[in-house]
Amino acid sequence: MKDQPSVVIFGLDGATFDLIDPLIDVGAMPNLSSLLNETASGTLRSTTPPLTGPAWTSFATGVHPGKHGIFDFTKFEGSLTEVSAATSSDISVETFYERIVDAGGTPILVNLPMSYPPQVDSPVLTSLLTQGDETVFPEEYRELEDEFGEFRVSPKGDAEDVGGSLPYVEDLIQVEETRFDWSRRLFQTEDWDLFFHLVSATDWIQHELYDELVSDLGTGDLSPAAERAVEGYEMFDEQIGWFREQLSEDDYFILLSDHGFRYYHSMFYLNGWLKKNGYLSVDEGGDASVAPTKKSQEKQQKQDVSRQIDLSRIAKTVSRYPKIFNTADWLYKRVSGYLPVDADLTYGDIDPANSKSKGWGGIYINDTDRFEDGIVSPEDRPEVAREIAEGLKSVVDPKTGEKVFDEVRLSKKVYDGPEADKAPDVVVTSTTHQVDNVMSDVIFRRQEHNGHAPEGIYSIDGPGVVESGGTADIVDIAPTVLALLDIGVPSNIDGSVLDDLFRESLQVDHVPPTTPERRGEPGESRDDSDVKERLSDLGYLDG
Repeated sequence: MKDQPSVVIFGLDGATFDLIDPLIDVGAMPNLSSLLNETASGTLRSTTPPLTGPAWTSFATGVHPGKHGIFDFTKFEGSLTEVSAATSSDISVETFYERIVDAGGTPILVNLPMSYPPQVDSPVLTSLLTQGDETVFPEEYRELEDEFGEFRVSPKGDAEDVGGSLPYVEDLIQVEETRFDWSRRLFQTEDWDLFFHLVSATDWIQHELYDELVSDLGTGDLSPAAERAVEGYEMFDEQIGWFREQLSEDDYFILLSDHGFRYYHSMFYLNGWLKKNGYLSVDEGGDASVAPTKKSQEKQQKQDVSRQIDLSRIAKTVSRYPKIFNTADWLYKRVSGYLPVDADLTYGDIDPANSKSKGWGGIYINDTDRFEDGIVSPEDRPEVAREIAEGLKSVVDPKTGEKVFDEVRLSKKVYDGPEADKAPDVVVTSTTHQVDNVMSDVIFRRQEHNGHAPEGIYSIDGPGVVESGGTADIVDIAPTVLALLDIGVPSNIDGSVLDDLFRESLQVDHVPPTTPERRGEPGESRDDSDVKERLSDLGYLDG
């Protein structure tokens, strides 16, 4: 493929114009500013819902979840009480990087979600869902640890684990500094046709600090943690500039995010609503469906102490100032036992023998077709789903009097394809309430939360690109990349080649799709407990 242009794809997980624009305004991201002003750029629609696992898989395959089969970071294993981490082996269609290999090219992937275990033999440095310490493929590249240190796929823990928001942000920046060192070396020393590099810390920082960054950026009133976060964005911007400087005038540079971000003023506990309305029963003596979520539930109960004495906003702010965080934590440990706590979170999981459904990123009906301990017949499954959907459509926030959900849809209205039966039966969307999976005896909680939104960003630079843009879909990226590399586009792809972004239409050769032969998990056995622990630490299993 040496006669074809090279393509670099740079990902900023969770990037949104709602934060990027203010960062540009204060001068923190001049390289990104130039890129957006000089190239084709715009809003990139994510998957429904806008979750990292399915979104990056749709990016890599060009199809929606109903075809590729990834609906979350996790999947159910024969029961609504058994959850395991999803892997690349669960992707049921071919990815664009596999097609590049089939065409004789070499892709290099650095931190692409759902790339473990690697399905190609070219260099792959895996991501958050890696099991154990198998993060570097082929093994020979591990020698880079001697020079750059360990290639880490996640931080040491969340803000509470490491002593507050500032040390948390420091750790995130360290992860990305090391990741870039590894990436830069592979970029400079290996032959490649496509190079993918993802910054994950943007998503992790925004889960912690998005509300403060959006509201206070440019005011001179940022906490030390937020100020350090801005320095992190400056570093990410320098990385964007470095990659662009390495490319020739014949090459292409694509920047994108998998979803956007939003501030939610309240929490809605899906399982609390299902329980109250008779669709779910909890086995409080049983084990949680994902063991690490016990940790998040304990933290939730710890936060309840603050709410009993109206300290929720203070507690959140305190965590961002390290000098008083340790004092506050010391005080909490000594007085928490004497303060009242609502017992509104349970440690059990669904009791499948007495439950028709469970909330997990959506609502799954506990049917006998998909789940060995299900109780809802295939004939009754659609009606139960409709009942739940109609009930949720009428849910109103008791404090505001406004409807909670912008949309409540049945799965068949959202997903289409051979894998659609793996999806939740009811899909909900809210712009005001973060929908949470935690088992709860309450339905609402007045609690701020920084979460995902559907509107990400994209930019494409290279020969023939127009300086305009518009709204595109995340499934449009894969066919566009294949067209740029003059590789056939599978006819089953949902996305479209972004022809409008080029002065001349790209040549597109549609070819029959092939069914990939998936490689299994490396090693003798599969243990995804460390993966679920990481997901829990980062809040991905809570809502």
